[in-house]
Amino acid sequence: MKKLLMIAASLFIISAESAQACSCMRATPEQHFESANAVFSGRVVNVITPRRTHQRPQFSFPQKRVMFEVSEVWKGQERRRLMVMTSDSSASCGFNFTEGESYLVYASRSDNRLTTSLCSGTKLLSQAQEDLRMLEYPETPSNTVAFNTLEKSWNSGLEEPFETIIRDQATWEQFWANLHSIDIPTPSSLDVDFTENMVIGVGLGNKPSGGYSVEIKDILMKDDKLVINAVEQQPGQNCLTTMAITQPYHLVTVEQSDLPVQFNRKTEIVNCE
Repeated sequence: MKKLLMIAASLFIISAESAQACSCMRATPEQHFESANAVFSGRVVNVITPRRTHQRPQFSFPQKRVMFEVSEVWKGQERRRLMVMTSDSSASCGFNFTEGESYLVYASRSDNRLTTSLCSGTKLLSQAQEDLRMLEYPETPSNTVAFNTLEKSWNSGLEEPFETIIRDQATWEQFWANLHSIDIPTPSSLDVDFTENMVIGVGLGNKPSGGYSVEIKDILMKDDKLVINAVEQQPGQNCLTTMAITQPYHLVTVEQSDLPVQFNRKTEIVNCE
């Protein structure tokens, strides 16, 4: 009889653990991206596992904290380090992070904290080729619009971030004067034929040091509008930079158009070894 009770107890524990086993619905990288509040890649620098105590219920799974050194951000806060929470048990879909490894993280915000799980789409960066293709090239570039760099620099008189479209000479002259107000004498504006072209520009405003840059990577025509995709680069914590304040910007010319313009900006953090 005692042996039968022990077997029954064992079966109960196995059943309870099975009932709590993680089960995820299949989802595409696009679906994971859409449902996440933050998407980034980064290296795990610290994993803080909660201390287990006998007071916790048998099937209660506390949260562990994982600190990341961020490499690239596609969605959410642009920080050099981010803390993400996950369950301490894979039975409740907790993700098993390893210090020193790099991951692509899809995280949701809950109670002002970022959380992730086995069902979020998070994975080792070395296993994220399909996700990275989606993130870097979200659509076929058959609708790419040709453009030419007009000017790119790290210093200007514009201390606030800007995204601008200039379609006429008078507006261009005024913008140029403000852009080069720190230069004495102010250089003559670059020639732009506004009967055929217009100017599109992005700038970061004041940055505390060197090592920052911004670049318009591509321009797409989508849903009857021009989509400007720009990338901002920030220096990592080990990068040696000048201590001078900078104001990076990038100006390009593109064929004249009356279409509305949408600006997208992605942030990359440069890790210097």
